[in-house]
Amino acid sequence: MIYTARSHAKVNLFLNVVDRNTNGYHNLQSYFILLSLSDFITIDSSVDISSCSFENCKLIENNIVIKVLNYINTINNSLKFAKIHIKKNIPIAAGLGGGSSNAAVVLNLLPKIWNFPELTAKQISEVAHNIGADVPFFYYNKNAFIEGIGYKITPININKKLFILLINPGLAVETKEIYLCVKGDFTPKISCNKDDIIYEIFHGKNDLEKYAIQKHPLIGELLKIIKKQNNCLVGRMSGSGSTCFGIFEQEEDVKVAMNKLKEIFKNFWVHYEKIYV
Repeated sequence: MIYTARSHAKVNLFLNVVDRNTNGYHNLQSYFILLSLSDFITIDSSVDISSCSFENCKLIENNIVIKVLNYINTINNSLKFAKIHIKKNIPIAAGLGGGSSNAAVVLNLLPKIWNFPELTAKQISEVAHNIGADVPFFYYNKNAFIEGIGYKITPININKKLFILLINPGLAVETKEIYLCVKGDFTPKISCNKDDIIYEIFHGKNDLEKYAIQKHPLIGELLKIIKKQNNCLVGRMSGSGSTCFGIFEQEEDVKVAMNKLKEIFKNFWVHYEKIYV
């Protein structure tokens, strides 16, 4: 039988690195929002060997989706198979969580397809530690305040409509490489409430930005231009990069900015959409 699903992108509207735990992982505080931008996943469960293929991108070896499929089999002491095909629309290694989103969709769907029990909170925590820190957010699939390494998730909606302009310069940024640069200079923790989160969205920062700019100066140049656009409220990088974004209140402003950036950066990936923060 064939099953299909959309796999949504995310943006970190701010990202604070608050400390480093004893296992060497960096603890974060961030506000993640889901986008309409999505990949499309097809799963065929009537096969006798597992595989994962991609459209619109090169084959991704040892990809996170296969790791999730194997994990589901491991915790259920089974050996079932699935043929997974992913039509990629979300840029790869771009700070938009495309791979983690794909993995979460498979993590949600396959137990239902195979009549396995839903994952427990402990198992979701294991996924965050061993497979991908952003996977639990996509598994629960709601805008949320994220803490720790990714599995402390508090769904929060600010109930504000905005428009976001996303620009990716085609740089594949290695997340691990950026985090290795973070030795200290941590940001104090904030409270998990709407007022603090709203302040961080509009007046905060992404602590990984400066390290990504050191590795890839083009990200800094891109951010400067985004911030100069008419009525741009926020210009920032998402995740560990390389996608940058601008936030606007009016659709007319985001359209004008998009056209200007398309003219300046003719070969960059550019996308805008309405968001509900």
